[in-house]
Amino acid sequence: MNINIDFLGLDLDGTLLDSNKNITMFTKDKILKFKQMGIGVIIASGRHCNEILKYAEELNFKKGDYIVCCDGQYITDYKGTILWENSYLTWNDVKIVLQNSGCNQCWFYTEIRNYQVEQRFFYRIYKKINNSFFNNKNTTILALQNQRNIEIKNIQKIVLNIKSEVLKQSFFDTYTIHLFQEGKMEILHKNVSKMNGIKYLTDVLKIHTDKILYFGDDENDKECFELMRNCIAMGNASEILKRNSIFITEDNEHDGVAIALEKIVNGEIII
Repeated sequence: MNINIDFLGLDLDGTLLDSNKNITMFTKDKILKFKQMGIGVIIASGRHCNEILKYAEELNFKKGDYIVCCDGQYITDYKGTILWENSYLTWNDVKIVLQNSGCNQCWFYTEIRNYQVEQRFFYRIYKKINNSFFNNKNTTILALQNQRNIEIKNIQKIVLNIKSEVLKQSFFDTYTIHLFQEGKMEILHKNVSKMNGIKYLTDVLKIHTDKILYFGDDENDKECFELMRNCIAMGNASEILKRNSIFITEDNEHDGVAIALEKIVNGEIII
């Protein structure tokens, strides 16, 4: 059996995890067998590292395994120590996006806090009262016109509830944009994507991206499927990912990752 890869690249939600946000025992067992063969694991997710570490522990992460988190904003080692960070958005980007999107509100995220930006004065007051009443400390409500907001640093992503056709083409030239199947749009710095994070990592490790077998299902995996040769799409993946995949496996509810790995071991998928 000759498996010519150095890493498994694994998206989390919709790929490695089932709808209960768990890794099944069957899938875990197949991944651990690949690790026993000396193949490392890269978890690549839109989630923050703190939300990923428990899954890394389940997969027995050790030196030589990596996390690409926040859609490629950071690369960490197996313990969650940041090894590299990508470019950030600024408050000016938040203003440009909100003023030109036709939306009344957006959300954005930093390393330490979540923010909601409101153009509507009375709705902003209502939300502040509502959050205070229910003791919601996770999100800060901001006014778009407040000049002090320029002090907010290290913005990772902006989120809108919007259809892509509403945005001008210039947005797609200026930012990395992911439109998810549920209608949520994420806007990141142009340099930020899972693919760019993985490419940085492979450059440091001096390996080719062909040495990674990548599994994904949604919009933020798109760049990986466009630029990497060995990508497997989940059965629940978007059509664009399926078109750019070497194999379409079962969905995340039916151990799609494990089934594909089993087929590779059996020689049914050649990589």
